[in-house]
Amino acid sequence: MFIELPESLKGVGYYEGISLFLWIIVIILIYISALLFLNYSFKKKKEMARKGYISYMLFFIFYGITRITYIIGVYVPEFYDFFTTVGYITAIVSLIFIIYVLETEVVKNTRHIFTIITIIALIISTLALLGLTDRYTALDIINILTIFSIAAILSLYLYIIVKADGKLRKKAILLFIGIILIYLGELLDAEWFISSVPSFPLEITPLIMLLGVILFTGTHLFFKIE
Repeated sequence: MFIELPESLKGVGYYEGISLFLWIIVIILIYISALLFLNYSFKKKKEMARKGYISYMLFFIFYGITRITYIIGVYVPEFYDFFTTVGYITAIVSLIFIIYVLETEVVKNTRHIFTIITIIALIISTLALLGLTDRYTALDIINILTIFSIAAILSLYLYIIVKADGKLRKKAILLFIGIILIYLGELLDAEWFISSVPSFPLEITPLIMLLGVILFTGTHLFFKIE
């Protein structure tokens, strides 16, 4: 278990220069999206629509915290372990909001299994933060469960794509792509990827994330389905 910033992230420009500037833009856009979804939730009359927008708002609020803690961890390297673990926790919490609403309001035959699995990942992350389990072991389990949770979200949207038609299908497809881009950005920013592919331009990752956030939020702006 390490405490300080790992060697693989030192001297490579991680959260520095243009890369840091782009990540700050991503964070700002994330919170603008959260405000937009909050505003939409006030305007919707249908309960399902309100819950959906509130879940997106909470997703972006907590995921924004994740991105902030990752940056803090780099600039306060002696507490890198702590801040990144907090980031894992808030990232998982952000997923729970979307999965729960999808399982309770849209695809109701999953018996909340995806929500339960994501909550298990949250518990493991919390134990790692409290030092009750080894960080490496916890991180391996979290990565597996988080991939499963993301796959669950994508599967639920894929289900909507198959079942729906017209504008609803188009909306679901764009949201599906947006989520893939956001998660791809998260993967490319992971320690294991940067360690494995040190030559990968770090500026590309926030651009992918930025495109995903714009697509996800913009889809709700231009595909208004009551």
